[in-house]
Amino acid sequence: MFGIPVWAGWLIGATVLAAGSFYGGIKVEADYRDAQALKEAQQQLATFKAETIALNLVSQDLETKLENLNAFYSPIFVQVESVVKSDPIYARDCFDPAGLQLANRAIAGASSDSGKPHPAVSVTIGPPRRVGSDGAP
Repeated sequence: MFGIPVWAGWLIGATVLAAGSFYGGIKVEADYRDAQALKEAQQQLATFKAETIALNLVSQDLETKLENLNAFYSPIFVQVESVVKSDPIYARDCFDPAGLQLANRAIAGASSDSGKPHPAVSVTIGPPRRVGSDGAP
């Protein structure tokens, strides 16, 4: 007819038919996977909505219980009497007589003998004692 052998026409037709079938199969498979993904997403959304509703109910119950607890809450005010002792030493002066002597010596520039302890501190301390495991010396 156009100078093409008959078997070549059949070959071209079979190739076009095979290519169309291959493309159609790929398209159907892709549509099937999209439908499955959509179904899974819808199922996850439904599960999420159900869990959200359940959590909202729990939250409402908690708020109700907290409001009931607040209804029983009543503040208790306690008045505490405080006694402020005013010693005559601290009424005008900051030092007692011994402290005043030390401060006056420091102002005058006289150094106190730091090599000797104050008489109230001089206590004879003996050698250290060993204590046994039972606590007795």
